[in-house]
Amino acid sequence: MRLRNIVLLGLSLVILIGCGGSMMLVIPNTLPYELQQITKTAQAKDITFNFRTHPKGDLILINLGPMWNSQYQINEPFRGMLLELLQTKFTNVTENSSNRLSVQIKDLQSIVVKGLQGGHTLKMAVSVEVQKDEDKNSKTLAYSFDARCPYGIPHANEIFRTRIEKNVRDMLLKFVVGIDKYLDSNRM
Repeated sequence: MRLRNIVLLGLSLVILIGCGGSMMLVIPNTLPYELQQITKTAQAKDITFNFRTHPKGDLILINLGPMWNSQYQINEPFRGMLLELLQTKFTNVTENSSNRLSVQIKDLQSIVVKGLQGGHTLKMAVSVEVQKDEDKNSKTLAYSFDARCPYGIPHANEIFRTRIEKNVRDMLLKFVVGIDKYLDSNRM
């Protein structure tokens, strides 16, 4: 009887741990080779970069039910992509340049819809400020993505998680390209 209780307790823990866990999705913080190759070299030699994160961007949770829980980060992958853009574009990213780029994640909304038509939507708005000598210009960029759950097909969990990873990366790359074009339009 005692052995049976231990076995049942062990099985219960395995089920709880296996179903209750959340998978961390990996969002790369690097730019694709093709984007690096088409990035124009800046007219300015150096730039100071200031990045302000959003509190919700440290960990975004997707809770669609047992076995569908995932989480990912936005702040660090986005900061890493922007830093790589600037290192590709400018000779030096420094603390004391008269050329400045400030990027702030102003709004971040994670929407989760449960059920057969469920999925995950992420909306993000970013404030971009460029300062060249004494001239300051600012702009707001906003993008979003929507990923539906592929319920009822083989490997649906993996497909959904792959969609999320791809959609987050693609959205962040839209921001990076928009910021790159904005730097070019401000003759940086």
